[in-house]
Amino acid sequence: MTDAHIPNSRATPDWKELPYERTSFEKAIELTPIAGYTGRYSGYAPKDWCTPQLDDRGSCVHGGYISALLIAGSRKYFLSQHPDLNQPDPITMHVQFLQLAPEGQFHVLFKDIRLNPRHSIIQAEFLSPDLNVHTSYTLAICTMGDLNSNSGISIKLPPISTPNREEECGRWTNGFFYHITPTSSSCRCYNPNDGPEIMWSPKVGQNKREQWSKLDSGHNFTLEHLGALADLIPPIPLNYERSALKGVLKYEFPTLSLSFDFRSDPAGKKEWILLRTTMNKLENGRFDMDVQMIDDNGDLVATVRHSTLMFSHKRGKSTKESKL
Repeated sequence: MTDAHIPNSRATPDWKELPYERTSFEKAIELTPIAGYTGRYSGYAPKDWCTPQLDDRGSCVHGGYISALLIAGSRKYFLSQHPDLNQPDPITMHVQFLQLAPEGQFHVLFKDIRLNPRHSIIQAEFLSPDLNVHTSYTLAICTMGDLNSNSGISIKLPPISTPNREEECGRWTNGFFYHITPTSSSCRCYNPNDGPEIMWSPKVGQNKREQWSKLDSGHNFTLEHLGALADLIPPIPLNYERSALKGVLKYEFPTLSLSFDFRSDPAGKKEWILLRTTMNKLENGRFDMDVQMIDDNGDLVATVRHSTLMFSHKRGKSTKESKL
């Protein structure tokens, strides 16, 4: 695996530059407190952290980007409002996507639901920037705690087995996929290469995928990155498409919700995360994806539950029906 240091722009034969300047992840998730309002912040969703629609809907904010914002915002909010509780991290987060959010200015609003010395619960809302009559795009419930706490009952389990990146995996790149979904190029990805397609391996099954991910920026993963990473997984139904990733031209895959259980904070110390994804059922246009995020040591970093729809592309579809 001698090419892990090469960015996607140089490793992708059919790479096509975007017609606008890219924004770093760190810059894109910046939030500014709004004077005179408790728990309300403003931000700007840049075009390269949005998903272009294949009809007349323009670009809409990427769901993983929204999840990353809510992680960053929950930390900022709780530290400013309740520093004495020592609960700096979201340890669980359920994100419910209500409707498409347009690129550009937005507000995020945080409210306390229940404060407790052990764990606290807050609500987060991603909404339009109008202070008077706003549109709500995404709601989330976060349980706040301390991911670095070593107190409480524990059972030591064996490390989780992972595929060997050097001997069993190959890098996949796809200029077409990167161009129509710009957020997807933010990671360098390596999958087991023993299958008919790099997207799936017969050893684990066609309804599953194992994918090592490394940030294309060269940075290591933070907790905020896990929010984005969870929604960068190519939908498992594409494993069954003869055209593989080009199946995104035929189908839409709007995410209804994401449920996170964070087990540790990467804290900028982890270069690689394995995404072990399983689709348990696709029926009547609805499927799930269960995701384990595992580090190089076989430790579980987080689990994520996707609830997702799948339907054929239709022009002029209402923006209130999907996230992507």
